[in-house]
Amino acid sequence: MRQLQRLARPAILTSKAGEWTQRYLEKRAQNTTLRPDSRQYAHREILDTLAAMSHRKCFYCEHLLDEDEYTVDHYVEVSEVPDKAFAWDNLYLSCRGCQGKLAEATVPRAECIDPCDAGIEPAEHLTFEHEVIRPQNDSQRGRQTIRKHKLDRGDLQLRRSRRLNLFNDTLIAIQRVQIQEGRQELTDDERALLRRFAEPEAPFSLMFRELLHAVL
Repeated sequence: MRQLQRLARPAILTSKAGEWTQRYLEKRAQNTTLRPDSRQYAHREILDTLAAMSHRKCFYCEHLLDEDEYTVDHYVEVSEVPDKAFAWDNLYLSCRGCQGKLAEATVPRAECIDPCDAGIEPAEHLTFEHEVIRPQNDSQRGRQTIRKHKLDRGDLQLRRSRRLNLFNDTLIAIQRVQIQEGRQELTDDERALLRRFAEPEAPFSLMFRELLHAVL
């Protein structure tokens, strides 16, 4: 999870959110279990803007998403606050695994990291032991975030492990060149190559920000 800056509201929401919300609330008055129309809140323009915010990664786990994996998560569940069904600040790009987050009654949002909250730096609350995510300095907020979004689930650990293997292969290749050339210091190009793993566009970049502190 990285801190994200929300982009300007898509034009489709500026023109349609009020109308969509009113129609949804009218229908929901007849059926309180009714969900909003995903063709509206997951409109192509909305998806593209959310993807641009996170460099096509899940807002929560940083898994790099193919377009057919894009899903829109309501940060505040519609069952809790129906009025926010089409609120721009309530729409997050999510993978399907993170979309299945624990309910508010089980793990309150206020106890977790909101990646769009400029006042909370995820790195102060989350860290990694190899591919396993952990609370940083026993952070309760970090612990609850992991729990709410199931950031320690097996599929994520496998993806992070594969990315770590690629990093290790890159590092080994660099070290071989260093031995051949009889030097210990990294070149600027080698440093840049390793830093790519921690760039915002890279999957699981928070994990590599932590790792690169020990390498560079």
